[in-house]
Amino acid sequence: MKANTSNSQEKVVFVIDHNVNKDVLPISEKSFNYVSKTLDAIMLSHNVSTDNLYIGGSKRSISVWISNIISLYHMKQLEIENGTLSVNDDPDFDN
Repeated sequence: MKANTSNSQEKVVFVIDHNVNKDVLPISEKSFNYVSKTLDAIMLSHNVSTDNLYIGGSKRSISVWISNIISLYHMKQLEIENGTLSVNDDPDFDN
């Protein structure tokens, strides 16, 4: 039996079939909304509005971009406590 050999390609295009994704629900509605709003903000900053979006670039560039969206989403989930009142007794901070 011959092993599968991979073909090295300069560019590969993955397309998500729009007919399929109508039946597929996001795992997390919050994360879906966050990514959707992020994409809307990027398009708005370039004066673009569309429901069809194609993203291209190197594997590394796309990986960095997606990982940054994930990281920012996780940071958004952090609860940040305002502790500015606790520095009033600290001599290193001017009041």
